[in-house]
Amino acid sequence: MYIVVFIVAILLLAMERRIKRPPNARSPYNAAAASLFLPGLGQLYNGETRKALLVWAGGSVLILLAALFGLLFRFWGMATIIMLGFVLWFTALINAVQTAKQLQEYRPTAVNRWFVYVSAVVVAALVSVPVTGALGARAFRIPSESMLPTLYVGDFIMTRLESPQSYDDKRGDIVVFLYPGDNRTHYVDRVVAFSGETFEIRDRQILVDGQSVEEPWARVLGQSLRNPHYTFGPIVVPEGALFMLGDNLDNSADSRIWGPLPRENIVGVAEYIYFSWDFRKKRVRTNRIGIEL
Repeated sequence: MYIVVFIVAILLLAMERRIKRPPNARSPYNAAAASLFLPGLGQLYNGETRKALLVWAGGSVLILLAALFGLLFRFWGMATIIMLGFVLWFTALINAVQTAKQLQEYRPTAVNRWFVYVSAVVVAALVSVPVTGALGARAFRIPSESMLPTLYVGDFIMTRLESPQSYDDKRGDIVVFLYPGDNRTHYVDRVVAFSGETFEIRDRQILVDGQSVEEPWARVLGQSLRNPHYTFGPIVVPEGALFMLGDNLDNSADSRIWGPLPRENIVGVAEYIYFSWDFRKKRVRTNRIGIEL
């Protein structure tokens, strides 16, 4: 989406070069392009510094609301924030364009310098990354079939960031973590056993401490046990570790291969699917958007 917005902004700037205007007139095309690069930048281009600050303050309020109420951890909450953000962005764009049309005689001020505009965009870009992290949420795309049928290739999931100390052990959580082999690649699997527990697969059943796991997600795992002689373990999960499984047991690199997961590798817990793209059919899977995990 950002690439599309960037291309549209560049096209608007190119269109403006073909139009002759009075020397002191503001350009609606430039105002629109500035607003596309950064909401409020169009107001700055028009010399309306207070309005620009109000737009940025509105964006800050949305971020504050998301942080205070944990809105990004629920699909409806994220959808609400995105909708309000779009309304703010669109309103600022229309206002900037309308104001620019009226400014046929404009005397540039100290803020009307190219380096001021560039600095505003760069600062906003640099701030957005840590701010997203501060909200405790991070988005990931599913690249493999290891979590079928729960997660499809092309699903985009929102994750609640967790530290090893803050993570509250919950069997069945779908957890994003750093692969123990390199501590750089992000993996996603399901938590099935904790420190001190004995895990095994026997007679096409998931067993923890000798007891069959009867949770709804265990039935999903059970569907992957196509081989009637499928067995694994028993293995005792060591201290400070978790045993992880992919729902697609026949095609998943999980703790059965690389061993229990050290808790310090935990990144976060998957909360919901906010978007899904079928790469093979080149279309959006609308029926998967909003699925809670």
